[in-house]
This record gives sequence, structure tokens and C-alpha cells, in this order.
Amino acid sequence: MGEERRITLKIFLFKKKKLPPSIRKRSLLIRKVCQKTLISEGFKRDAALNIIFTSNPEIRKINSKFLNHNRFTDVIAFNYRKILATRNSQLATHRMPFGDIFISV
Repeated sequence: MGEERRITLKIFLFKKKKLPPSIRKRSLLIRKVCQKTLISEGFKRDAALNIIFTSNPEIRKINSKFLNHNRFTDVIAFNYRKILATRNSQLATHRMPFGDIFISV
């Protein structure tokens, strides 16, 4: 029997200074929750997920620029695997970023 390969899911947190200090201290917990969620959803490839904490004005700019919605929102997610797969199916099978999640705090 072959050994089951362990997948690597890297979770990167950006702009943590925007978080309240009590939550900022919980960075490891945030990473673990993201990893467990991806695994429970059946994600089985090595990947990286970027979580970017942002402000209301910043997320509104992102929403307007990339999604053509000129309004505030709590969360915006971009799935790079789907975008890259449409451009080059070979890229979708290699280790790459899974995507970005912008969270307004």
C-alpha cells in the first residue's frame, strides 16, 4: 500500500495590525481554522491562502475595481485556481496560491 501524501496548506495573514490586539494574538488559531476548513471542504492540493485584513474604504475600492460593485462589503474572496485554470490547465495542477480573502475589520 502506498503512503498517503500529506498536503501543505500555507495560510498567510497580512495587515494584522488592523485587528484588535486580543484577536491579533490569535493568529495561529486563525491559520488553523482556515486549514481545517479547506481540508473539510475536500481541498487536496498543496496551496497557499492569503488573508488580508483591510478597512471599509479599502475593501470598497477593491469591490469597485475588481467586481464593479461600488459599495462596502465584509468579505471579498478571489479564487486563483479557477482563474489560472481557464488560462492554462497545466497551472491548475501545480502548487500555487489558492486565493486571497479580504476581510474588512
